[in-house]
Amino acid sequence: MDYDKALKFANKSQKLYPSQQAEDLIKLIEEKRNSTPTENSESEGVRQRRGSFSRTNGTTPIHKENESVEPAYTPEQLASVKRIKKCKTYYEILGVSKDATDADLKKSYRKMALQFHPDKNKAPGATEAFKSIGNAYAILSDSSKRKQYDVYGEEDVHRPSSNRNGHHRHSHSFEADISPEDLFNMFFSGSAFTYTSRQAERSRRHPHSAFHHRRDRERQGSEGMLSALFQLSPILIMVILSLFSIAMQGEDPYSFRKTGSYSTPRTTSKHGIPYFVKDSFSQAYSGRSLHKLEREIENIYINNLRNECYREQMQREQLRWKARYHSDSKAYEQASNMHLHSCNKLNELFGEG
Repeated sequence: MDYDKALKFANKSQKLYPSQQAEDLIKLIEEKRNSTPTENSESEGVRQRRGSFSRTNGTTPIHKENESVEPAYTPEQLASVKRIKKCKTYYEILGVSKDATDADLKKSYRKMALQFHPDKNKAPGATEAFKSIGNAYAILSDSSKRKQYDVYGEEDVHRPSSNRNGHHRHSHSFEADISPEDLFNMFFSGSAFTYTSRQAERSRRHPHSAFHHRRDRERQGSEGMLSALFQLSPILIMVILSLFSIAMQGEDPYSFRKTGSYSTPRTTSKHGIPYFVKDSFSQAYSGRSLHKLEREIENIYINNLRNECYREQMQREQLRWKARYHSDSKAYEQASNMHLHSCNKLNELFGEG
């Protein structure tokens, strides 16, 4: 065994995901390496004898090495992966009945997620089975998605739905709001098992496959960045326009807050948005210039409301996920009834939210 290489990967794992288990593993590898000092010298001796034989006879000796390779997985692990692949419903994947409670789902997921985790189960198809288990729990633990799933019947739970002609059906696709990796980390935070800890070993054993995985991740990251920039483009445009306006005018002619300089209250003529101006405002703005300024005020105001509304919605979803995770029905109800002030204001003024 190459203890130096094992120690290298163990140290790298400890840097990425510090844990007591990794530290214990490093100590064990160091003890093993120090207790077998003759291994490297024996290997060196073999190389020296091989080179001497080649120089003497002009031929290269043939060595037959009988290495006992331990199986990477057990027959039981392979059988369990095949069972998951044969399942037709999310309930079958988790091994629960259709009237299973949240506690039953959580108990089954904890057991199966550890059993099929790629670091523990190296049988072919274990990674896909692990993802199917995570997706099954994410759907069934969400009451609204579970109702839709029960109503629309069973579809292929292992891959995207498609008809006989190979065209995808988008009518009733059941997609989780959280990835299987994030779900596992949420359940077992601080555990020695992490979904990404197997990447180094996978890259070493299957470099061609690792290249494709890395290329897919880079492409997905690029697409996600472009999507984020596209969504933020209206805000960026408004920020640039605001900076340009400040550079041209030197100082804003209005403020949404009352200050010493901006003390005169006003409202826009179209939507009644309140704002404050200086005493000399009416001398600089009237007619078309006033109409243009108030349109700018309303655009900025509505963008601020949209941002606040999105933040409130994300906060509500996080509280709901946390309540579902802890099976706290009271907290879930409170999160669902959370007052979204900005969203309500947006709907009241502009019919959005």
